Amino acid sequence: MVDKGGYRMASGEAIEKVYYDGQKATKALQALENIWVKRDLILREPKELNLSRPSNREAVMMTIVGTAAPTECKSCTKKDGPFDGCFVVPGVARGSCNNCHWNSEGIKCSFRPPSANVDDTPAPRKPTTTALFKKKAAATAMTATAAQDATTTPAQAVTMTPAPAAANVTVGNFEVLPLILPPSMTNAQKRLLIQTFQNMIIVLENSLTDMV
Repeated sequence: MVDKGGYRMASGEAIEKVYYDGQKATKALQALENIWVKRDLILREPKELNLSRPSNREAVMMTIVGTAAPTECKSCTKKDGPFDGCFVVPGVARGSCNNCHWNSEGIKCSFRPPSANVDDTPAPRKPTTTALFKKKAAATAMTATAAQDATTTPAQAVTMTPAPAAANVTVGNFEVLPLILPPSMTNAQKRLLIQTFQNMIIVLENSLTDMV
């Protein structure tokens, strides 16, 4: 039915679309359903309403049960929004009217106090499994970096190398002081070096014996 203000939808039909379309009722909708219906829903122009968004369903109910503003807000004077009329409900939509609350654009309403816009940012999306994995990997990398920085001086990082291996060299009844072996040497190289060192000690020992 076309009314002087546009397209009229009976309040009962509008309420049915809001509450019986398989959508979960928000706290605002639960409060709005306890207010007496004052009027039918009148649109500025005939069009299909998108009621998938909670704010849009709340705006429909605000239009039906709300109180007409003595003076329309700045947006409504410009005919912004789908509804004919500027209606408000105390304690709902942070002070914004029905038209401005449509599509969650209540921040533009001139009725809305600035203090109500502090928490107007959308809630963060739940991170996906990939995002959580990347976040955990980044945190692990930061922890490893912090641990490494804790073992180095601020001016210059120090490369920590393994201590060189030591081998006791024994010649006859004499035990020579430990021979320090570089860690880069293979076992075969270490055995060859120890054998060479033992041979040198034997030659030196024989020379001392001959002198005596």
